Amino acid sequence: MEKGTVTIAHGPVPELEWPAMTMGFKATPEQLMNLKEGDEVEFEFTSKGMDSVITSINSD
Repeated sequence: MEKGTVTIAHGPVPELEWPAMTMGFKATPEQLMNLKEGDEVEFEFTSKGMDSVITSINSD
């Protein structure tokens, strides 16, 4: 996790025609404060162009 971003390995996203991959998502410090590297998470995001922004994230 870097300031303002989180890197997540996720499965395919058929709606966006994305294969499974590891990529960075923008996130607020508040969204990330209870997470640590290696946590498994469930998340929702929006994607516009090259920007993918976390809208909800929770660790299992």
